[in-house]
Amino acid sequence: MSVGRKLFIALLVVLVAAFSGVLYALQLQLRADLSQFEDARQRAAFQPLADALGAAYVSAGGWRPWLADRRAVHALLDAHTRNTDVQPQARPGPPMRMMPLFILDAERRVIFPPRGRGNAPAHEPLPPGQLLLAIKASEDGRPVGWLAVPQREPLADAVVKTLYESQLQAQWWSLAVALLLALALALLMARYLNRRLDGIKQEIRRLAGGDLVARPDRLVLAPDEFGDLAQHLEDLRLALQNTENFRRQWLADSSHELRTPTAAAMAKLEAMLDGIQPIQRDNLQVVHAAIERLATLIDDLNASASAEFHSFNSPREPVDLHQLCSDCVRQMQAWAGARGLDLTFDGPTDIMLPGDSARLHQLLQNLLGNSIKYTDPPGRIQVRLRADNSGVILTVEDSAPGVSAEQLPRLFDHLYRADSSRNRSTGGSGLGLAIARRIVEAHGGSLSASASALGGIKMTMVFGGKTTHET
Repeated sequence: MSVGRKLFIALLVVLVAAFSGVLYALQLQLRADLSQFEDARQRAAFQPLADALGAAYVSAGGWRPWLADRRAVHALLDAHTRNTDVQPQARPGPPMRMMPLFILDAERRVIFPPRGRGNAPAHEPLPPGQLLLAIKASEDGRPVGWLAVPQREPLADAVVKTLYESQLQAQWWSLAVALLLALALALLMARYLNRRLDGIKQEIRRLAGGDLVARPDRLVLAPDEFGDLAQHLEDLRLALQNTENFRRQWLADSSHELRTPTAAAMAKLEAMLDGIQPIQRDNLQVVHAAIERLATLIDDLNASASAEFHSFNSPREPVDLHQLCSDCVRQMQAWAGARGLDLTFDGPTDIMLPGDSARLHQLLQNLLGNSIKYTDPPGRIQVRLRADNSGVILTVEDSAPGVSAEQLPRLFDHLYRADSSRNRSTGGSGLGLAIARRIVEAHGGSLSASASALGGIKMTMVFGGKTTHET
């Protein structure tokens, strides 16, 4: 069952329950209003009798003398109840078809009709369902008694019953129309949500099938939860598209880089096999150099893939950065000196960093190797280590040549080389800096490139992890 149908059924149940409750409450309120209306009619009809009883009480000097004159009592009661469905009952007897009325004293005890021997009041309790009217000897005096008349059924009167039925029918029709309108609105909303969900599902199926072309007409970026979901889906499409573009570029660049040394080796070997060139040491060294470059490129590709997909999940232990930098610089100084470069290191001896010493050594070797290969002799390469409030900062900078400001951000792209200043003849694969950045990020740091004051490039590594200082 679709979400739209579930929503429609849920709204249907809620609306039916709500409208049923409203209708029931309206009926109860209508009956209560009609009951109050009927009570008011009863009070208006018998108020003259209550006033006459008050006057009789005053003229007789009390209830007992007046009740003793049975003829006067019945004459008064008959005169005021002749046109009503209430009938005074003079003595006990069979049930009357007319409803009786009662007279109570000030303490609300029944004194008429008499129930005791000799027509004496027996003070029996008042039957339920009675409407009380105060009997006063004066307009502003306290009640001297009470007139109890039976409450009428609200629907006993034909006119009132007709009014009630017409009001009830009007309520039914009003609620029925309102319910239909609400259900129609719920149906439209359910269909609208279904269309929104269908568009998102189709987009997900399209992305799962590899179709990453943008189709703005498929998704509605409205300011609601569905719009947020559609926006996230669009962000996912862009991310997948970037990943696919990167994958294609990676394959194209990798195949191109692998093809160059392979073609060089194949050409030299074919020339020797065909007898065009002699099989001698110089030609074999050319083939060996091409194969060596090919092996280096394959190793770099493998290291880059490991950095990309495995994130160097190696165990961490405290690493003495001063010792690590000193060892790495000492190992690279012979190579740098052979190329006419001055390689130096400066930094305190008390900086420790939790990490993988092998990966950090690989990181520094990559950066120093780049500087040695691409720096023109005579030149300088400086390695500096320091710590401040932002963390541990390690910099590697070299002298000319440098690169343009536009090329600096791209130095960390896979297989990218600034060929205008750093020639392919150096043998670089364009993967060293990409691997270096992944190693730094795996240690919770950042790697950036900027122009060096020495005339070349300055690589800055900032490790924000907790450091310890030896004492």
